[in-house]
Amino acid sequence: MRFIKVYAFPVFMLLLFVGLFWFSYQRNQLREVDGFHIEFTHTPRFLDTISVNKMLTQNWSVKSVQEKDSLDLSMLENHLNGISEIQNAEVFMLPQGDLSVLITERIPTFKVEANPPLFGDASGTVFPFLPIEDFQLPLFKSDVSSSSLIETASLIEEFNKDSFLKSELKTLRLDGTSYSIQLKSYSFEVILGNTTSLNEKIEKLHNLGAKLIIVTKGAEGVAAYVKNKKVINLPAQKVNVIDTVGAGDTFNAGFLAKLSKLKLLSKSNVKNLSSKHISMALEYGIKAASITVSRKGANPPLLSEI
Repeated sequence: MRFIKVYAFPVFMLLLFVGLFWFSYQRNQLREVDGFHIEFTHTPRFLDTISVNKMLTQNWSVKSVQEKDSLDLSMLENHLNGISEIQNAEVFMLPQGDLSVLITERIPTFKVEANPPLFGDASGTVFPFLPIEDFQLPLFKSDVSSSSLIETASLIEEFNKDSFLKSELKTLRLDGTSYSIQLKSYSFEVILGNTTSLNEKIEKLHNLGAKLIIVTKGAEGVAAYVKNKKVINLPAQKVNVIDTVGAGDTFNAGFLAKLSKLKLLSKSNVKNLSSKHISMALEYGIKAASITVSRKGANPPLLSEI
């Protein structure tokens, strides 16, 4: 009898513990996923929470997605990572029973000429093109169907490190193994050849003759590209536009007039203009042009009006 009393309590506690563990396990296994918590690592361009929810539920029955005992998180991740617009997807089960999905979308760096057109990212991966207004991306053209998009993507990444080429690159063409580019501000193409000695070739683009390149962009202002310096961007002045005839000529005259006033119009001085002096001359040209467009005819301002 004493033996039974000694071991009865421990046996009872052990059975109670096993019973509670089994009950908790079965309840946990039958617990359903209450919802999906979807986040993007940066502002999404191609997907949204609604479309991701559909992707998760359309490929599995509602029961298989909801019941924890049949839910394979790696399978969900593999499915999401197989979507062309997604660079990486991670799926987690939160303690409260929700699924947490973290998605990184691909960021397009160029457009591929195809039917239909495609986007390409920095890794050379292509995905469906969508017309997005604020994406001013270079267009890649090639007559070689087996061309390496990885090499092309790498080349564009190198171009993007150069402020002038990043802003000016319009088209990149591959014929065989030879690349050529077209810039936005010029009508001709520049033949680069293959991708060897790329830095030297980019340097030669800067040494074509112009040490300073100014691009006027109408209502968007002006941009000045100076060798080995950051791009100088200045906004246009807001005026009531009446007539744009003569605006470009007036800007040029104002820019040169300011350099002349600063006694910097000689060849030696122009080669070594500082960003400060360039900005001052740009502002003067913008102000002069804003006066011209605010009245009829090619009627540039007098010096006293600026």
